[in-house]
Amino acid sequence: MLPGLDSLDLKLIELLRQDGRASFTALGEALDLSPDATRDRLRKLERDQVVRIIGRMEPRMLGFSLFAMLGVRLRAKHNEALVRAAALERVDFAARTIGRYDALIELVCFDEADVVATLDRGIRRIAEVEVVDALVYHEAVKWPSTLESADEPAQIDASDRLLLAHLQGDGRATYAALAKASEMTISTARRRVRSLLERGVLRIATVVHPAITERGYEASVMLNVTGPTAPVLARCAEIAEVTTVVGTNGRFDAVLAVATADREGMTAVTEQLRAIPGVAGTETFPVVEVLKLPEAWIFPVAE
Repeated sequence: MLPGLDSLDLKLIELLRQDGRASFTALGEALDLSPDATRDRLRKLERDQVVRIIGRMEPRMLGFSLFAMLGVRLRAKHNEALVRAAALERVDFAARTIGRYDALIELVCFDEADVVATLDRGIRRIAEVEVVDALVYHEAVKWPSTLESADEPAQIDASDRLLLAHLQGDGRATYAALAKASEMTISTARRRVRSLLERGVLRIATVVHPAITERGYEASVMLNVTGPTAPVLARCAEIAEVTTVVGTNGRFDAVLAVATADREGMTAVTEQLRAIPGVAGTETFPVVEVLKLPEAWIFPVAE
């Protein structure tokens, strides 16, 4: 737990995790504080980097229905190569890891052909990066955000993009600020933001300091499974420290994201996973450095 936080701070954080754009009036009523006092508390939490409230775009609602995890080795151990890979528009997550792979890179693509094009035109053009394995997701059992895909990709125009870009930096931006940034009226900005939220294109996420959740040690855990994968993945999803569970095609049958307090906690979780009937083996890749998180993913400017 971070020092200097009291019970009201913790309750405010929990309220914001439920609704990052809740008004200061509503938040204050829940905390038995005035709107101004609530605003001051939130600003201090943001200044101290305890919380960040951001807008996150949902790729699936924009037609990006296929995800893949790349297990990567570096021919030369230069971080610059991974920085270049992380900057590619189809990459929504990149991290240095320990183990079989020097890094893991997650792709957000339209389809298999898009994956191949991203590899050929992007990843493989970075000389120091060697793609060892490509694990294509076929089932998302547990996911940090929506699991739904749109029947038809949501239509996003230039004005929507301006709103999304602004909200990505400040998920609680006022409609007046959004109107100014996008050169539209306040009422139009409000209507468009509500539409983006209702259609599932945008969600407001409250990102909290790892010390709050007491889960600062992160790793990707790959599974090999014997027999049907569905019951195994369902059991994995029941473990609280497992934040993501996806079935994959490739060397491994599943990719899990796990967050614990420390290395000992990670070991305990992997032992739980190995005890699940049907789990033939696990391989753990501790995250050493994160170069790109999904909240930094931006809908490509042009296709």
